[in-house]
Amino acid sequence: MRIVNPSVTKELLKQYRVTLRKRLGQNLLVDPNILDKIIEVAQIREDDCILEIGPGLGALTQELVRRARRVVAVEYDRKLCQILKEIFASTQNLLVINADLLSLDLASLAQEHTLTKVVSNLPYNIASTAALRIMEECSNIAEMTVMVQKEVAERMAASPGSAAYGSYTLKLRYFAQVFPLFQVPRTVFLPPPGVDSTMVKIGRDTYWQKVYPVRDFLFRIIELGFGQRRKKLVNCLYSGSALRLSKEDVVQALNSAGIDISARAEELSLEKFVQLGQALWPLLHQSSTRFNNKSPD
Repeated sequence: MRIVNPSVTKELLKQYRVTLRKRLGQNLLVDPNILDKIIEVAQIREDDCILEIGPGLGALTQELVRRARRVVAVEYDRKLCQILKEIFASTQNLLVINADLLSLDLASLAQEHTLTKVVSNLPYNIASTAALRIMEECSNIAEMTVMVQKEVAERMAASPGSAAYGSYTLKLRYFAQVFPLFQVPRTVFLPPPGVDSTMVKIGRDTYWQKVYPVRDFLFRIIELGFGQRRKKLVNCLYSGSALRLSKEDVVQALNSAGIDISARAEELSLEKFVQLGQALWPLLHQSSTRFNNKSPD
């Protein structure tokens, strides 16, 4: 019996007296056609160890354990965890963990269970943060096939100059490439959420980490640039001496990176931000030396 069925899902909710909570993003997939498409694009191999986040009643879990070597399902809701353990009591390759994913040491979790992929209908309330943290902290996870809100998917895959393009886009792109796969209407969930969703593939890409490993500084520049996105980048970086650089230093770095001094952050690709970081870094240290050696009044 497949769990991904409206009548089966309703019966389970009734049997276990479960009230789904909107604030936790508890919207259960009840369309078998959508589930089949997810499994198809996830390309699960027999040796995969998969992380599922927010399994709910186990509709996706049921398909994952049939295909993967091991599935680790992290569920925040204690009652749903108890139900999952009961439903899958005889399943040997499933571990259900009752926890808030964002409170876990994700790197340790991934290493301990040799996780290779994430396949999940991500809870809306943690989707964007979870995707970025996993790519940032879990180097052995090669890819994520996940469902997120349509708006979040647009932010993930946005291009420079678009309204959805921002610091989140660039940070995720530093670790991975994002490929939107297909749209998912709100009508295939119980209860229906207030927004449509998109299935995306997030594939690890280490290119930019090798080109520019000074991640914290790069992210600082990106955050400053988008902190006031309608301001020119030169003013964002200089304003309030955010980097303790003179305006002349910032202009010099922009010129070195081949960036017009009238440009705004939303116009720059990750490549340009990396080039800007490479130009600013030595100036930052020169400025620090000048500041430390400055004679007191």
